[in-house]
Amino acid sequence: MSSSREKKELGGRLSSVSLRTTRWPLVGDRLAVATVVLLVLLVADIVAVETASWTLAGTCLAAMLLSTWRMWLPISWEFGPAGVTQRVLRHQRIIPWKRFSRYEVFDRGVLLLQHNDPGPLARLGAVFIDCGNQRDDVLSVLDYYIVRVPRF
Repeated sequence: MSSSREKKELGGRLSSVSLRTTRWPLVGDRLAVATVVLLVLLVADIVAVETASWTLAGTCLAAMLLSTWRMWLPISWEFGPAGVTQRVLRHQRIIPWKRFSRYEVFDRGVLLLQHNDPGPLARLGAVFIDCGNQRDDVLSVLDYYIVRVPRF
C-alpha cells in the first residue's frame, strides 16, 4: 500500500512515467484473509469427515493454502519504461510493455491482456494487478504505455 511516482519532462513532453505499488492482503485486507482461512479450514474438515482420511485432508489443506499464496506474501509492482516488474520476496519478474496489447479495468484492479481478441482464451496469458487505493495512479501509467479497450 505504498507508492512512489515520478515524471520527467523534457521540452514540455513527458519522457517517462514510473510507479511502484505494494499490496499485501494479509496486512491490508484482514476480513478477506479471515474469510479465506475459514473456508479453507471448512473444506479440509469436510474432506476429513467424508473420506475419514486425515492424510487426504492435510494434502487438501496444503494445496489450498499454497494456491492462495498471493494473500500471504507482499507483492510489489513497478511500472517503468522497460515494462512491469513483479517482485515477490527475492524473486523478480520483468514483463515488457510490448507483451501487452490492451488492458481492462475492474473494481479491485487491472487485467493486462496480450491479445486484442475478446474471446475467452485471451485471458490465459493475462496478468492481474490488484491496485487497491492506487487505481487512478496505475491507470494513468497504463494510459501512458498501453491503449485502453473497454470491456465487452
